[in-house]
Amino acid sequence: MLPNAKIAQGFVGYLFKMKDGKRHEGFVSKEAGEEVEIRNAAGEATMLPLNDIEKRTELKTSIMPSGIADTLTVEELASLIAYLESMKVAK
Repeated sequence: MLPNAKIAQGFVGYLFKMKDGKRHEGFVSKEAGEEVEIRNAAGEATMLPLNDIEKRTELKTSIMPSGIADTLTVEELASLIAYLESMKVAK
């Protein structure tokens, strides 16, 4: 798996440098009003007040770690893909 080969729309990663020196990395899951919600690679959500953001930089690489599927067998990977496909919302 090559997570950096193509980053899906909505999953572009950003680095947020805060005014207090802290850094947060993730993709934007919601942005409204006075804050932005980001999710990191583990899926954990963090709310960032817009007034506290010093700099917002788009990442050129995926937040998904490379090699994450390297430890899976072919059967395990096929099962994972089948499970994810079963979660698609019917239109």
